[in-house]
Amino acid sequence: AEILTYANLRVLITLNLVYDTIAESDTQKLAYTLLADGGTLILTNPSGLGETTGGKTVKFTQWNPFAPENEHVGEALYAKLHGYLDSGAIQTNRVEVLPGGLGGIVAGLERLQEGKVSGAKLVVRPQETA
Repeated sequence: AEILTYANLRVLITLNLVYDTIAESDTQKLAYTLLADGGTLILTNPSGLGETTGGKTVKFTQWNPFAPENEHVGEALYAKLHGYLDSGAIQTNRVEVLPGGLGGIVAGLERLQEGKVSGAKLVVRPQETA
């Protein structure tokens, strides 16, 4: 099987808009690679990419419902949040509690590195440490 690199991945797919919610160095590079010329990359952490090329735009966003200019949005959202959760309009992240408290961290990290975790937050309960 061919090893999938950023270069050959770019041949398979390009995107006009990428919203990188992890926005760490590796995900920023991957997102930028997949970005079409003239496309926009939105990051939730400051960019570490340096100079952009191909008419690509990189933007940093950090929305805060408690900022004075967003107060009305935050109040409206939080007033309706329970209803959104009850109706399923907004769903919480799926979580997986790792057994063994702090002792479960290493195995959890190994699973992450091996790509064996998808669509879930790994949770450790320190009070369960033996």
